[in-house]
Amino acid sequence: MKLNYSCFTAMFLIIFSVTIASTADVTLPKVKIEQENSKPKSNVATGYWKISGDAEEGKRYTGIVYLVQQPGTKIYMLKQNVGIQQSDGIGVWLDEKLVISWKYTDNKIFGLTYVSFKNGSGVAKWISLPGSGSIQEENWNFLTGADDE
Repeated sequence: MKLNYSCFTAMFLIIFSVTIASTADVTLPKVKIEQENSKPKSNVATGYWKISGDAEEGKRYTGIVYLVQQPGTKIYMLKQNVGIQQSDGIGVWLDEKLVISWKYTDNKIFGLTYVSFKNGSGVAKWISLPGSGSIQEENWNFLTGADDE
């Protein structure tokens, strides 16, 4: 079967144009994540956390996470240092877990982490790209609050 490329190109352009035109005037709905007077039902605290786990290569790592809850919201900002690697992230308290999207400051690796907290510590599951594609686990232990310094 011989394909007519000019016909294929014309069909592609029509579909592409219709797709662009149909989405051009679309306004995305506003999603309200924050809720007044609501705090996580956990001991998630603004401050410094020590993290530790096994890297994909089987080597043990430790680091520090600085976690800050945005006032009046369920949104958190994160700064993390593990060795010479630094990352920034944003998280949201969702279904009794802190879900964090993060990216190394060198812009080469990004990932997703969710942390379950209990009694001043947490257990995190995370994955990164590029990476092995397997979910990794790390421990979080609270060190000090931001105001304790």
